[in-house]
Amino acid sequence: MTLNIGCLNLTKEILKSNSKYNFNTSIFEIHNECFPENNHVQQTHIDTIINMCTNQFSKLLINKDNKELIGYILILVGGRYTEDGYSSIADEKYCILFNIGIKKEYQNKKIGFTYLKKVMDEIRFYNFNTQLIVREDNLRAQRVYKKLNFIQERVIENHFQNININGLVYTNNNNRM
Repeated sequence: MTLNIGCLNLTKEILKSNSKYNFNTSIFEIHNECFPENNHVQQTHIDTIINMCTNQFSKLLINKDNKELIGYILILVGGRYTEDGYSSIADEKYCILFNIGIKKEYQNKKIGFTYLKKVMDEIRFYNFNTQLIVREDNLRAQRVYKKLNFIQERVIENHFQNININGLVYTNNNNRM
């Protein structure tokens, strides 16, 4: 069976206009499903991140057949990580791939990769470089990022403190393309 997946830009208008569907809550639910080790993260924190990431590059992935939100890609425009990796500084040439989450039942179908590649192509068109931090033990995600031409820059010791795991900073630099 072919999946009928659609993609919406995450904009303030989309969040406000769709009163039938609470995207903020759904993103929070998908986040908790994908990252159970981060169950300490509160809904208000996710709401803040969503508001920071409302722009043309952030995406909501929808199953068109049943109108279900199945995933998201959150991009922060105009910033990059500081050396400690806990905050970002203004930099008009950078975006941060803040988070990507796909509901478990839709994983392993190349949906995340396909849409992340489209987002990266769009970011590249606008000449942004992109950074992200990934868990050192998340080898699957690291393989995906390497396929998208991300290169590991540095290790941040114990970045994911609640689970005692290092974070790896990856950068996709348009000058290397």
